[in-house]
Amino acid sequence: MIWSTDTMSWKRGRYLGNPPTSRFGHTSTAIGPHLLIFGGWEYTKAQSEIIVLREVASKDEEEQGENNEQDGMDEQIEEYG
Repeated sequence: MIWSTDTMSWKRGRYLGNPPTSRFGHTSTAIGPHLLIFGGWEYTKAQSEIIVLREVASKDEEEQGENNEQDGMDEQIEEYG
């Protein structure tokens, strides 16, 4: 779930990229259309990787014909939250 400061409410995010493994104790930061996830714990194993996901435009924006180019990487759309 993502906190929207525009509407002051939670929303479900849609992102391109390889999803992280299940974890807890991580940090995440949104910078523009990117979501950066760092570290955390997977069961008893500490994680130190940085995962970068890119937000996908909403269905309304896609229907209005906005260009959503991919950068040539094999990515999948995942919903988080």
